[in-house]
Amino acid sequence: MMDYTYAFVEAPLASMPVPLRVQLDPAGTHFSIWQPNAKQVCVVGPFNRWNGQAHRMLKSNGYWRLYIPGFHDGMEYKFEVMTANEEAYLVAEPATCPWDAEGVTEAVGRRLLV
Repeated sequence: MMDYTYAFVEAPLASMPVPLRVQLDPAGTHFSIWQPNAKQVCVVGPFNRWNGQAHRMLKSNGYWRLYIPGFHDGMEYKFEVMTANEEAYLVAEPATCPWDAEGVTEAVGRRLLV
């Protein structure tokens, strides 16, 4: 699996996931992403030991959505995007990412609409 931390800088526009919304509520978090050509999209991070099968998103008209109970403010995550060619990419959401000398690490859940 490729760690694609620079997806929003280097990826071709057609293959680049565009996050729509990550919204935390008191009991968990709602995730939504537009990725119409993906075969599968999952939410992964230390909270599920980077196991995409644990939190698979549901697709409807190109949008992928998932609610994760217990996911709270400050937890790290990435989207795992599986292409039609069976290639998996880990993609961080740039609006919520801490930056370091290496570039983007993980997106961090915040109490904001993104």
